[in-house]
Amino acid sequence: IAGNHGAGVIERAGPGVALPPGTLVAFSHERTWAEYAAVPAEYLIPLPPGMPAEKAGQLMNPITAWDLVAESGVAAGLWLAVTAGYSTISTLALQFARRRGIRTVAIVRREHPELDLRELGAEALIDLSRQDLRAEVMAVTGGAGLHGVVDNVGGPATGTLIRSLAFGGRVVINGGMSEESFTLHNFDLLLNGVSLQPSVYRYFFGPPPPAEPP
Repeated sequence: IAGNHGAGVIERAGPGVALPPGTLVAFSHERTWAEYAAVPAEYLIPLPPGMPAEKAGQLMNPITAWDLVAESGVAAGLWLAVTAGYSTISTLALQFARRRGIRTVAIVRREHPELDLRELGAEALIDLSRQDLRAEVMAVTGGAGLHGVVDNVGGPATGTLIRSLAFGGRVVINGGMSEESFTLHNFDLLLNGVSLQPSVYRYFFGPPPPAEPP
């Protein structure tokens, strides 16, 4: 059985479980894409009873997007690039970044006119199918470069974005949808003070701390 995230209603609870049957919960645990799943009680996040199931099942996406923007370390007024611009995680990240006053560039494989990412907070959109990525980044940022990247894709574009960072920039790697690799020279990192860090959903390897609110 596949799946690492889910939501559902407690059908039956084991001894000592505080949440009663009928409680709507979200959770991250293995083998969750099934009609029924057995999940340790400490992994359960109780939700309001009236929350629609489709929103409950997506609870992990806004948490992840919020963390990605925070982990990028980009300050208000500076530039953050977000790859896979039309993905759920990325559209949420664009909105959270706008609330923080961060200027954002959405990177997409091709533009889809039915969804305007600028309305969600992107100041610029770079279409990889018809634009030179580095040239466009430098044009959009007025030559200043990026101060952070949230990367959900990988591949050659990631290397280009890293080489488009201002001194001290940070790349937060959240996914790897591309089958291709990116290449860098040591000096691409050393001489620019660039840092790369992975980001995994905060409750992927362990349950929420008891003292932490949902």
